[in-house]
Amino acid sequence: MKDDLIERASGLQACLRDIRKLTENLPARDEHLNSLLERCVSECRGHAFTNLALAASFSGRRVLAVHLRRGAAMVPDPLILAILAGHMDGDVPGALVDAVRGGSLGWEREATSLLLAAWHAVEKTPSPEAREEIAVQARVLSRRPLPAVARACLIAAAELLCDESLDEVIQATSCPEDHDFARVLGARLARMARLPVLESLTKEPENDPGPMGTIRRAVPKVGRNDPCPCGSGRKYKKCCMGKDLECLRDSSDVAGVTRRELQRSPETHLTSERLIDMRSWELAGLDPEQVDPSLHPLLLNRLNLYNQYEAVIRFFEFAGNIPEYDDYLYDALYGAASKGLLPVVRRLIEMRGEHADPRWPTPFNALLLLAREEPEKQFRLIEEKAHDVVETSAIDLAFDLLEGPSPAVGILVARGAVTLAGKLDAITLLDVLLETRDRLGLAPVDPIEEVVDDRFMGESENQEEPVELTAVRQELEEKLLEIKRTRSEVERLRDEMKRGVESPTRVTLPEPGCASDIEPEANRETSGKLTELRVKIDSLQSTIREKNLEKRTIMRDMAEKEDRIRSLKARLAGPGEQRAGQDAEELDPSLPGAEDVERGIRVPVLPERFDAILSEIPRHVARRALELIGALSAGRRHAFEGLVRLRAIPGVWRQRVGRNHRLLFRLDRDRLKVLDLVNRSDLERWIKTHL
Repeated sequence: MKDDLIERASGLQACLRDIRKLTENLPARDEHLNSLLERCVSECRGHAFTNLALAASFSGRRVLAVHLRRGAAMVPDPLILAILAGHMDGDVPGALVDAVRGGSLGWEREATSLLLAAWHAVEKTPSPEAREEIAVQARVLSRRPLPAVARACLIAAAELLCDESLDEVIQATSCPEDHDFARVLGARLARMARLPVLESLTKEPENDPGPMGTIRRAVPKVGRNDPCPCGSGRKYKKCCMGKDLECLRDSSDVAGVTRRELQRSPETHLTSERLIDMRSWELAGLDPEQVDPSLHPLLLNRLNLYNQYEAVIRFFEFAGNIPEYDDYLYDALYGAASKGLLPVVRRLIEMRGEHADPRWPTPFNALLLLAREEPEKQFRLIEEKAHDVVETSAIDLAFDLLEGPSPAVGILVARGAVTLAGKLDAITLLDVLLETRDRLGLAPVDPIEEVVDDRFMGESENQEEPVELTAVRQELEEKLLEIKRTRSEVERLRDEMKRGVESPTRVTLPEPGCASDIEPEANRETSGKLTELRVKIDSLQSTIREKNLEKRTIMRDMAEKEDRIRSLKARLAGPGEQRAGQDAEELDPSLPGAEDVERGIRVPVLPERFDAILSEIPRHVARRALELIGALSAGRRHAFEGLVRLRAIPGVWRQRVGRNHRLLFRLDRDRLKVLDLVNRSDLERWIKTHL
């Protein structure tokens, strides 16, 4: 009975017609219904979960919010998620925040989930504790380069939560247009959450083109009066036409296959493009035994990307320990340790066993997590690691601590590492440091930001720069100076307020017979001064937020001007004659990366000593580099995701290879010219050498 109901729910769509049909077959008892929903989640039956949850909400049944912890990733549309969240019982904000922490939603759905959680925690079931946790997660997410819809959701959530720290981060990463969009989007989601399910769904199923973008006929085209293809000898209209029309309405983006058939066996028609477009729960539900072995590396890569570590374990339980795939096990181990998943870490270490690549031992953050219950051992590990890197660079140690079980220690180590790191590493490390502060609920501004600002100014000086760029640079220097002065004034006022609170106030006791509840004059004067100081501090902090936003706008403007100037100089000087001494900084992350690059087919051209380069790096990194070169040459979309253009050397691009290496290349119209494969710590040296 349950299996039949799940199969039937999987083949339906989230429309009023189908949901009404499904309500008639729901289990009679709420505990059985919730057990069925839990089974859909555990078996990665996303369509069945969504439709059964909608049918239950439509019928007024009690659906537990706990299902959203994993089920939120399975809901196909943010508006449907709003409907479900508005009709579930229990801790809806907590379940949605847990879903965000899981890392399987994607940034846009994470932002939507946080907005819905904020609406619940403020308007439906007020909860100060939930509001604080939502604000922490929203701060972490808001620092990332988000699409417009995700930014609007976070702005709407910030307006609901009224959290000062979240407002500060939002103001520094948004523009006025985002706030207008946020009001519209927030109102729409709130309206969907309030409406009855009956009024929220479309009446008929919509013809969704699917991930590949085109609906293809599930049955061949046959004339009404033609002989039926089944061979019965009757006319088509009197035989199989009715059945085929039903299949036709369920057509998918694969010719000759219905949606229901595709859901039952997605592995049969799996391609690299379809695999890339799959969502987290769909990836986790694939049977690796049925997947084409040539797609196994891409499958493992996508599972790690969406933090589906249990699915990674299931893959290796089927495939066994394959030395060529050890790098994917390593990535899963590092990611699981970053999320504090101790049982998963232990299982992955057990699976690697003696086959682990000796050049890539157990990640340091995983070792720290394993020693969490043994403080002495954990401290000894940190001391030994620090001793190993004290003469070189503490960047990797800082990353491991920030993303491990000792994030506060990581902040202190990262502050020291930033002052000695190259510019690219310093900026990247600062971003992770600020995210860590967000997760810990600390103030969103770190003192080391001023050091990075000073280094940015110092490394950007150029005596031969044009007047236009000089003017922008002077404006930036003035803005940084204003921010420093305002911060100093805030600190002075805080010290003054602290002295006012701590200093003893002489209080005159009332005369006998006088009213004892009359506030002494000295107390009233002190209270008034403290209130005045608080108002001044709030005003100055608002000024700092505004100036930080202006500072980032100026920095982006200056980066664009520097990029245009370098490109012009390169064209005037000719190839190979770029001036030495130019800034070796890479493209500002706020500028577009590979959006304007044509993803055509190109012939790869490797440098003469590329075989020597590959022999000097870990085997799995070399394999990934070759896979990346092939994907770039073939124009594969996933290979261009995250592509970054070097500002210092026009025409040169870089792409990540694993955690620590970068592939450098040029993209001509019909050629992919590979230049080098370097460790990220050597990237700035490479750029300066080739200027």
